Amino acid sequence: MKRTHLLGQASGLALAVVIAALTASCQKTAPAAPASVDQAPAPVATLPLSDAPAPAMAAAPPLAALPSHPVRRVAVARPQDSYAFADRAHQVTQSFGDAPPDYAFDYQGVRPWSWRGDNGYQTVAEPLPGGGERYYYYQPGSDAPFYVRDPDYAYGYQGGALVVVYDRFGRPLAAPDQDRRADDAGRYLWRAQALYQASLRERHQAVARANWEARRAEIGRERAGWLANRDRNPDWRAYHDQYGQQDQAGWAQERYRREAEAARVDQANHNAVQAARERQAALAAVGVAGGGVASAAWMAGHHTPVDLTPAQMAARRAQAQAAQQQQDLAAKQAQARTQALTTRQNQLATRQAAQAQAAAAQAQMQNRARAAQQAELRAKQAADQTAARQVQARQEQAAARVQALHQRQAQAADQAAARKAQADARQQQAAAQKAVADRQAQVAAQKAQAEARQHAVAAHQAQVQQQTADRAAALAKRQADAARARAAREAARKMADKPVNATP
Repeated sequence: MKRTHLLGQASGLALAVVIAALTASCQKTAPAAPASVDQAPAPVATLPLSDAPAPAMAAAPPLAALPSHPVRRVAVARPQDSYAFADRAHQVTQSFGDAPPDYAFDYQGVRPWSWRGDNGYQTVAEPLPGGGERYYYYQPGSDAPFYVRDPDYAYGYQGGALVVVYDRFGRPLAAPDQDRRADDAGRYLWRAQALYQASLRERHQAVARANWEARRAEIGRERAGWLANRDRNPDWRAYHDQYGQQDQAGWAQERYRREAEAARVDQANHNAVQAARERQAALAAVGVAGGGVASAAWMAGHHTPVDLTPAQMAARRAQAQAAQQQQDLAAKQAQARTQALTTRQNQLATRQAAQAQAAAAQAQMQNRARAAQQAELRAKQAADQTAARQVQARQEQAAARVQALHQRQAQAADQAAARKAQADARQQQAAAQKAVADRQAQVAAQKAQAEARQHAVAAHQAQVQQQTADRAAALAKRQADAARARAAREAARKMADKPVNATP
C-alpha cells in the first residue's frame, strides 16, 4: 500500500487545512449581545421538528455490507498532528450543542440526520444495527469527509486520503494496525461521499420529534464520552490546548444559535429544566464569543426586577453603565484584535489563494480520477457479477451432470444387484436341484447296493443251498454206497456162512 509522509512544507499545508480552515471560517467578529436567548436566530438549515407519526428508524448497513473502495494512505510528519482530525470533529460536535438535527433525508432505505452549520461544516448521523450511531464530518464545500466515527474506531481523512485511524478512546493506532483497517476506511469514504451527495440532492424532511427524543440521550452520552476521552488523553489534550483554544470564539457563535434553538425545542416539550440548562449554555457561548463581557452585560440589561426603589434603580443603572463601559472597552480591544487578525488573515489569504487554486485543480483531478475509479469499479463489479453468474451456471450444469451420473450409476448398481440376485437365485436353484439329484443318485446307489447285497445274499444262499444239496447228495451217495457195501458184505458173509454143497 502506497503511503506518503507529509514533511516540511507538506506538513505546514496539512496544518493549514486542519487549523487555518477553522480560523478562516470560525474567527469572526463577535455578535452583539442578544436581546433574549429566545429571540436568537435559528440556524439557516434548521427545519422545525415534526409532530406527525414517527416513521420507523431503519438501521444503516453494517461496515462489511458496504462496497469496497480504494483509498490512498498519507501520514503527518509530527505525531501530535494526528489529533487535528479528532479535535476538529469534536469542536464541530460541541458547536452543535444539544440542538436536534436540522433535517433528515432518504438514502437507500435509511433516513440519516444532518446538522449543517451556518459556517458550512456538516455532520451526518445514521443508526447502526447493533445500537449506537455512525457519524460523518465534512468541512465546508467538500463531499469527502475529514472524519468518520463508529462505536469502535474513527478515521481521519485529508483530500480523500486516509491519514490516521483511532481506537474507540481516540488514540491513534500503530501504523501496521492502521494499514490493516485501510479497507474499512475506503468503505466509509464511499459511504460518506454518497451520503453527502444525497443530503444535497434528496428532499429535506423534518425530523420526527418522537425519534429525536428516543435517540438524543444516547447521542448525548456518546458526546460526553468523547469529551472524557479527550481529557484522559494527555497528547490530545496538549494538542487541543495549543491549537483548539484560538478557535473557541468562532465556534461559540454556532453553539449560541444551537443552544438557543435547543432551549426553544425543550421549552415547547415542557422540559423547563433542560431548557434552562441550554439557555445558560447559550449565554456562556455569548461570553466566549465576546471575550467574557457580553454575557454579563446581557444579564444586567435583561434581568431588571419590577417594583425597584429609586435607589435600587439608580444602583442598577450604575451597574448597567459600568457594564456598558466594560463592554465598550472590550469592543475596542476586540476591534483592535480583529484588525490585527484581519491583517494576518489577509496575508494568509494571499498565500492560501494560490494554495486554493492548486488544491482546486488537484481536487478536480482527484474528482475525475475518483469518477474514473468508480466507473472502473462499477465495470469491474459488473464483470465480476457476470463472471460469478457464469461460474454459478457452470457449477449448476456440472452439478446436474454429476447428479445424472449418480442416477445412472445408481440405476446400473440396481440393475447389477438385480442381475446378481437373479444369478444367485439360479445358482441356489441349481444347487438345490444338484443336491436333489445327488440325493437321488445316492439313494439309487444305496438301492443298487442293497439289491446287490440282496443278490449276493441270494447267490450265497443258493450256493449254500447248492453246497448243502451237494453235501446231502454226497452224503446220500456215501450212505447208499455204504449201504451197498454193507449189503455186499452181508451177502458175502451170508455166502460165507452158507455151507458149500458138492457139485452134483
